[in-house]
Amino acid sequence: MKQLTLVIWLFPVVFMIHDFEEIIFMRPWFKKRKDELQKRFPRFAKKIAQSAKRSTAAFAVGVLEIFTLLAAFNVLAYCFDWYWLWYMQFAAFAVHLVFHLVQSIAMRGYVPAMVTSVLALPYCVWAFMVVAQLNMFTVLQSVLLTMAGLVVISVNMIAAFKLMSCFDQYFNNLGD
Repeated sequence: MKQLTLVIWLFPVVFMIHDFEEIIFMRPWFKKRKDELQKRFPRFAKKIAQSAKRSTAAFAVGVLEIFTLLAAFNVLAYCFDWYWLWYMQFAAFAVHLVFHLVQSIAMRGYVPAMVTSVLALPYCVWAFMVVAQLNMFTVLQSVLLTMAGLVVISVNMIAAFKLMSCFDQYFNNLGD
């Protein structure tokens, strides 16, 4: 159980290290590659243009919102032995890391969060091994929890992007 406790409490740390890379590099990377992204991925051109305009501070506010939910879930999972709640968000995060690696392959180079995705993978493998050794969930439960986590993260991302837009709009209006 000590390993599980460590795995649970390392998750917010790994998440924030990963998101620091995104916060620091996302805007300059988008600005430099906006035209290339719009040419190569025209179906996503509008979203790319919106992301390129977003301030670093607004992006950090979105990360804060996501981190707050993650931290709350982590505390609830630990305090009430709701390990399914931790696993749901952790497994979705692991999928998220793989998605960054796929993005890197599609872009044929660096994308923000690629480095920390690679560095976080050993933690994810270890966490999955700890969960498997403890026989915490069946394969079906693991798949369902991962899918539920992806849904929760997707819905929360919509809220975070809305918050980012509100933040940028508010601070842009202060300058008028």
